Amino acid sequence: MTLELPPRDAAVAEPRASRPCVLGARVVAAPRRCAVVLGATLALGGASLAGCDVGVEVDKIPSLASSTRPVAVDEPATGSSDPDIDAEEGRLATLSVGPGFVPDPLVREGTTAGGPIDASRIDASCEGWIAEQPDVVLDAPRPFAELTVMVASREDTTLVIVGPEGRPRCADDEAGSHPLIRADLAAGRHRVWVGTRSRGVEAPFVLAVSELDDSTPESLLH
Repeated sequence: MTLELPPRDAAVAEPRASRPCVLGARVVAAPRRCAVVLGATLALGGASLAGCDVGVEVDKIPSLASSTRPVAVDEPATGSSDPDIDAEEGRLATLSVGPGFVPDPLVREGTTAGGPIDASRIDASCEGWIAEQPDVVLDAPRPFAELTVMVASREDTTLVIVGPEGRPRCADDEAGSHPLIRADLAAGRHRVWVGTRSRGVEAPFVLAVSELDDSTPESLLH
């Protein structure tokens, strides 16, 4: 048998080495030549990783850990769902009163907003539908030993007060069909909401603050 050898200067074909394509944490053996194949991508957590095939040579496919960027997810826009217990001004009025103020009672008229916020979001004991912004902000430069805050209306109304320390006080039908809160008030800013029992009702009302024992909501109605 005769063995024929190739010429001395002839190139000897070497086997083509395979190199891996890194797919996240999975290593797949593939030919040296890798290419981006349009329409053949693998979606992994918001990023797309191209498959491998014969085509344009790619030296390296970076791992997902180094190439994936955080994807911002747009959340649906929502309006405010909580009352503004830190409001600086009232929707209808901002009052500054101290012990011995005149005239007494101090009266303000307005119309309820009728929502869109359930007063129970302030405290479970509170009822009615109120606006985001308080109807009245009451600034007390000095504390009151006792002050009456009351509301009179032809409609069924409720009353909510949040003091400077964040303590809520609520009333409904305390004086007949009218809400009334009679209590000590600390110095500072008090937010006052007038609510309605039914959502969406715009009810005219009279709100008054008084230090007099004989002040009643009924006396505010004409």
